[in-house]
Amino acid sequence: MRTLLALTALMLVLAGAVWWKTRPVENMNHMPPTTSSDSGLGIATVGMKNASPAEASFPVKAKSDGDADHELPMSPAEDPNAAIAPQPDPAPPVKPTPKPPVNQPLRHTVVQGDTLYSLVSRAYGMAPETLLQAVAEANGLRDPSALDLGQVLILPVLEGFKAPQKP
Repeated sequence: MRTLLALTALMLVLAGAVWWKTRPVENMNHMPPTTSSDSGLGIATVGMKNASPAEASFPVKAKSDGDADHELPMSPAEDPNAAIAPQPDPAPPVKPTPKPPVNQPLRHTVVQGDTLYSLVSRAYGMAPETLLQAVAEANGLRDPSALDLGQVLILPVLEGFKAPQKP
């Protein structure tokens, strides 16, 4: 029971502290002034070895966010002392690589594991029997299931099917 009372009292104290720090303050005159001897107050120097506030990567502005304990960082557009950074020279225009003509047949060299079905399905996006027969005829294949390693196959542009893509 004592533990429960102690925890309740602690929770009330913490809730009061949170309320005190987060309440809106209309009149800041009753607050003690920030000491001028602490010049690093409100400046984060995380990761900067032996950095002084003057070396911080951002200036601060006197505008407060309602809490007298710190100041807000100032954006470069708001900083009157910020030097205008030189703009880098624009990169030279990149010439687009020419695309192969759309209505040209593709050539493919047969490698280990290639079958006519797998090549046609990758190149055309589908492999119906009529398309398999048309590709076999265009390459003079008597047996479409027998491809030789290193054999160059022509994947023609056929009416009714999209143009072949590199398999």
